[in-house]
Amino acid sequence: MIMKIHLTIVLAYVCLTGRATAQPVDVDIYAWQFPQITNVDMQSPLVALLRDEISQVLAAGHLAPLPVRYGDLPWEAYFIYQEPGRIITTLGWAFPYLTGSQQDSVRAYVAAELANSDYAPWGGYPLSRIEGARREHYPQSPIWLADHWMGNCRPKLHTIYGLWLFAERADEYDMVAPYWSEIEEFYNVEADEGRIYGSASGHVGMIRLAEQFGDTVARNAARTNLLTDLTDGLSFTAVESFLQNGYNGWDAPYGPAYNPRNDSLIYHGWMFLNMSPEIGRYMRDRHLAECTARDDWATNRFYLWWLSGSQYFCRWTGDESSGLTPEMFGMVVPVERWTIGVDEATLAGYYRSSPWGRGDCYWLEGLVQAVEATGDSVWRDVRSVPGVTDLTIASSGTDVILRWTPTGGATYVIMVADSADGGYIEHSTTSGSSITFANEAAIWPRRFYRVIAEP
Repeated sequence: MIMKIHLTIVLAYVCLTGRATAQPVDVDIYAWQFPQITNVDMQSPLVALLRDEISQVLAAGHLAPLPVRYGDLPWEAYFIYQEPGRIITTLGWAFPYLTGSQQDSVRAYVAAELANSDYAPWGGYPLSRIEGARREHYPQSPIWLADHWMGNCRPKLHTIYGLWLFAERADEYDMVAPYWSEIEEFYNVEADEGRIYGSASGHVGMIRLAEQFGDTVARNAARTNLLTDLTDGLSFTAVESFLQNGYNGWDAPYGPAYNPRNDSLIYHGWMFLNMSPEIGRYMRDRHLAECTARDDWATNRFYLWWLSGSQYFCRWTGDESSGLTPEMFGMVVPVERWTIGVDEATLAGYYRSSPWGRGDCYWLEGLVQAVEATGDSVWRDVRSVPGVTDLTIASSGTDVILRWTPTGGATYVIMVADSADGGYIEHSTTSGSSITFANEAAIWPRRFYRVIAEP
């Protein structure tokens, strides 16, 4: 008998430039695979919430950074979302779930940001803290501490991932292409920031943009940088040391947060900020225990961390602070979604809250993850090699035969699992468009198959 494989077992394909058996990190998995989301519940209240919040961003225009201050001294404060181009990442995540008119407005919004050399990702850091629409709902005048030094050494490489994400999801590579020289120059200056897990996402974005624009030199350099940083990142302790110390002490990205007086009063999840799904997957592969322990500490210590305005005694911005930063969403949701793998209901429950203001990037990007958790997720190679989507299976006596239409791959890897939830392992490889499994007819109805095309 012949039957089509149902949706849960239709292919995810992986294009590897060569399996790295000697490398400590198989870098191409993270460089090229991205989670394809299907069957999202577009009637979910979360989608309506997302559209409403994005409409406020579009109506406001360019946004100023968001001030974070919870203490009783005016100089104990800092700003977030002050990386030029940071909002493009958020709009890229939201794009598929917006209305058609909103998508048109997003394209115009991003085009305007890219056209302004101060607002584009390669603009001067930090963004002006007084220029643009206010994010906070209750702004002050004048803006206190607009020239404060806190946060001036935080990483910004991750914004390149946001550029790729927008170009990919909006199909707007033509909008980004004219700025390739500026992107490349920015990347070359900032590439060393990738040693933080969240910032390593920037290498992934650069690899994919360079591939799209036919720049093999830039692509190979970014791949080397990603491999270096993910290899160094095998030491969780070393990454945290860089967060605390930077290169010279004074340039530590999050140095003040590591004052020993803060240890039990703030969450040290800084390495997770701006982490893409690919790096979250790497963390699952390499640091699941450490990530789970950190997340457990945060969500137990600050049980209502997701509730805006939770009045926990803390030290986010100095002695006797009260309240939690929106960065908690950027520290918790990516880890729970892509590393730990919490359920859909847990993510949705966090959005009984409200954002800290307009264009609250971490909150909005977490909301998208909650939306996408209502669908099905399969890791797919982002390059143009077509995937096997017509996999069929037939029993022939005691044997099983898998067949598919060739996609141009040089090799096809057959993966099998005993559950639709995953746990796939490699079964065999072939260069053809079919394969026979001897003496497996008795077990194939209980198995799940995928065929992976390697170019």
